[in-house]
Amino acid sequence: MCITENEEGNHMQYIDILFLLVTLGVGFVLYTRLGRRTGQEKTFAFRLGKDAEVMQGNLSNNALLTILPAEMTQISEIQKYDKKFSIEHFLDKIKTAFEKVVKAFVQGDKRALSAFLEPKLYTMYAKEVDDLKEKNVKTDLEFFRLISAEIKDVQTNQTTAHISVHFVSEQTHVQRNDKGKVISGDANFIDHISELWTFKRAIKSKGPWMLSGITPYEAT
Repeated sequence: MCITENEEGNHMQYIDILFLLVTLGVGFVLYTRLGRRTGQEKTFAFRLGKDAEVMQGNLSNNALLTILPAEMTQISEIQKYDKKFSIEHFLDKIKTAFEKVVKAFVQGDKRALSAFLEPKLYTMYAKEVDDLKEKNVKTDLEFFRLISAEIKDVQTNQTTAHISVHFVSEQTHVQRNDKGKVISGDANFIDHISELWTFKRAIKSKGPWMLSGITPYEAT
């Protein structure tokens, strides 16, 4: 049978198309299995809130919590003794604790403070509460909003685990004397507060994390 030049050309086109399809198929498999390099391949992020999920990619959103590989190792140490420990659950609890501590201090509620603060830190805050009470000064929290919470450091040793969380919040504090006169603060001013709160507990404990330190924090 004789194959014309035209038919031979069509035959070569079919081969070229088949080769292209095979190449694209192999490329797609490699793409899905290996993924694309984004510069953040070893960075994990957890969306805050009840519907927490692991994700990768753009971490510019305030709702994302960044966990570095070195910190994941420390978290694994905590999970050796507390199988149910998770970053999502920890952040959920700590965000609640943050608001309760802020409000307890403003209200002068030492009992509530004692449930969250380590003894040394509690002593300092309890003294401040007593001093304000003695001076008949009342503090009102006119406005409060938690903007973000981000884990900055996780450290463990043979006895203790420490987790430092960067909190950014907006607050308005006003202090009044026993006659109701404003002596400090401005009800019309919202203060942008950036702090690093460090929580600790015994490495083998499954109990609550206690606040051991609060320091101003400038994000870099």
